[in-house]
Amino acid sequence: MLIGPLDLHVDVRPGTGSGPPLLICNGIGASLHILDPLVDAIDPAIEVIRFDPPGVGRSPAVALPYGLPQLAGVLDELLDELGHDRVDLLGYSWGGALAQQFALQ
Repeated sequence: MLIGPLDLHVDVRPGTGSGPPLLICNGIGASLHILDPLVDAIDPAIEVIRFDPPGVGRSPAVALPYGLPQLAGVLDELLDELGHDRVDLLGYSWGGALAQQFALQ
């Protein structure tokens, strides 16, 4: 999915309910597919959004690294593209730092 200049690999598991989706930020260097068992265990009513950051999994690398503030902005654009103005947020390891930056911004 093109988000600004980035081509991000994004996975959206649709939910059967009407609540806010869950955006999951994975650890550094870990493809979103590492979270498959977790996503399978989450209530199917909840939409789950995952992504591979630039240079990880199926998202191509970029010429210059993105810092947490820039990636938090990319997440905001991603959610706009998906039509969400509110999400629940889960991050672990490096993804926890990104989740905190996203919440701060």
